[in-house]
Amino acid sequence: MIDKFAPDNSTVIYAITPGRSSSLQRVDIKGGSPPFSKSYAATALNKQIITYTPSVSDNPAFNSFDTTAQAWGGPGLMSNDGGGGGDNPTTPESSGTPIGAIVGGAIGGLVVFALVIFFRRPSPTQEPTTTTETNGTSNNSEPRVGS
Repeated sequence: MIDKFAPDNSTVIYAITPGRSSSLQRVDIKGGSPPFSKSYAATALNKQIITYTPSVSDNPAFNSFDTTAQAWGGPGLMSNDGGGGGDNPTTPESSGTPIGAIVGGAIGGLVVFALVIFFRRPSPTQEPTTTTETNGTSNNSEPRVGS
């Protein structure tokens, strides 16, 4: 579960570990986390949690949380040093791979693929058409002799 950490407006993650606990436990995050947004869209992909945050400044952000490394990646991460209050995003950390472009391209590709499948499928009410053959002759042609 993704939630807001009130003192510094950062994003925190809670999880349940079956067999160890039946209640939500806060996940210890290594490094920074993105500022919390009321407009998060999130999905899980393999061992990653991918978030999309639209922005009022026309600069949407994709961030990812690696559940194995317990670390966020992406632009605009805030430092989690615990020493201050308020919003103080650090400079964007460069991860070397453009995660936003990869995720956006993958989602766009899936949408295009789904649309192609949707529009190419046959209509369920379509009846098969029948054709009649005339054995190669028509009313306007003369019968062939010797062939």
